[in-house]
Order: sequence, then C-alpha cells, then structure tokens
Amino acid sequence: MLARLRSRLRDSTDAEIAPASGPRQVLAVNLGKNKSSPPDSIADYLAGVRRFGAQPNVSVLVINVSSPNTPGLRGLQNRGMLEELLDGVCKERDALPRSPLPKIVLKIAPDLDELAIQDVAEAVRESGVDGVIEIGGLSGPPLLPLSLKALKALRAHLPSDIPIIGCGGISSGADALEFARAGASSIQLYTAFGYTGVGTARRIKDELSDELQRLA
Repeated sequence: MLARLRSRLRDSTDAEIAPASGPRQVLAVNLGKNKSSPPDSIADYLAGVRRFGAQPNVSVLVINVSSPNTPGLRGLQNRGMLEELLDGVCKERDALPRSPLPKIVLKIAPDLDELAIQDVAEAVRESGVDGVIEIGGLSGPPLLPLSLKALKALRAHLPSDIPIIGCGGISSGADALEFARAGASSIQLYTAFGYTGVGTARRIKDELSDELQRLA
C-alpha cells in the first residue's frame, strides 16, 4: 500500500511513474480495520494514522466505520465507541511530525436512524474532526434517495463550518446539484466511474455548470 501511495507523490524517485498528486489535487487515504482485530479495538486506525499520516502529500485521512464486510465495524458508530475512536485518531494526527497536518474525515454507514445520526453529529462536533462523508459501505444509483435523506438529517445537526461530503448514487450534474441543495459541501464518486470511465468527473462538472446556468 505504501509503495502504491509513494508512486502518486510528486517527490517520487521513480521517473517512469507519473505523479498523481499536485498542488490542486487531494490525496485521501481510506483507513479501516482488520477483520481479525477485536470488534471494539481502535488500534488499527491509530496505526494507520501514524503510518499514512506521516506521508507528506497525504491531504486527508478517512476514518471508515461504514464497511459491511468487517465484523463488528459498524458498532464503532455507537456514541461512546465513536467518541473514543475520534478522540484517539485526532490525538495521533496532532502528534504527527509534519506541517500542515492532514485533515481527518469520518465515513459513516447509510442505514443510521435519526437518533444515531444525532449521536454521530455530537461526536464529530466534540472531537475536532474536519468533516464527514455521508455515506459509505454501499454504492450505486438505488442508494441516492437514502443518501440524500441521511445527508439532510446530518446537516441539520452539524454547523456549517463542518463540511459534509455527499456520496452514494451520484452519476450526473443534476444529482450533484441535489446533493448541494441537501447540504453537501462536495461530493464523492465511485460507481459512476465504472460505467462512464475516467471522464466522469469532468462530465458531471460540466453538467452541473449547465444546470446552474439554466437556473440563473
């Protein structure tokens, strides 16, 4: 993993590998936990922050508690365990020997109820986490209505200076605009790349621009 990460860095020593990280790019590293780790352990996240956060061109560390494939992982979204996790990763990040420090972003599951979303928002506000990705764990167009509903609920419980990255079922400029109206600060794409390729981001950006011009 570190070898692949280094190949993306501008100061890579391998001249044959074109760097993918520049002044206007954001390199985010997704951190999860091992399936073999105890369900209530946060040690894997802390080790990930120390290891990957020390890489100079890593802009964001994503604390992923949304994956359905790791037994017990989503239990870390419970209020007490989430507060312990976020407090721990923020302290590890703050101790990194680099400047500027990477941002910490929390990625949460798509099926949280209103009370659970309130608990997540409270933990985020108290921890110093820099943002939230709503949502992870699932993907594809059928997820879009669920994503928007959860996004609106989360936005209602977070101050405007904590960004929310909308994710789930976004495949067009119209979708991106709908997420912005629901309170997203930016969006994340995944499944759409598999259908329309590397030009997806540019296409959605152009479609969003067209949508905004029509509304002007």
